[in-house]
Amino acid sequence: SQLVQHLLAEGYLIHAAPIAFQLAVFHPEHTDYVYQAAQIFQRLAIFDVAAMWYAVYIDQMKETPSPVAHYGLGQCFFGLEKMDLALQHFETAFELSRGQEQWRFVQGQAEFAIQNLRFNAK
Repeated sequence: SQLVQHLLAEGYLIHAAPIAFQLAVFHPEHTDYVYQAAQIFQRLAIFDVAAMWYAVYIDQMKETPSPVAHYGLGQCFFGLEKMDLALQHFETAFELSRGQEQWRFVQGQAEFAIQNLRFNAK
């Protein structure tokens, strides 16, 4: 939505959140609204709501899985201290991004997160 984009550009993240939430609820067929809601709530550290929207988006995008969405969901689960689920989604992000130049950054971030979670689990 242009209004949400404008609010984000102006730094009004907290004001964009309820609008993004409503757009995602009332127009779930617009995957960009769902993904945007996930990102906004993640940036606000409202990880349970962000995780819900990432899960909806991932379910919607089964035909073309998104490594970025899995990485975001992994970050949310990390924030919720659900380390097994975080690791699962970081591993999925890593696998989906492997060999894909456009996802090279995501692959590196996911690999770093996986190594840290495995190291700290010891």
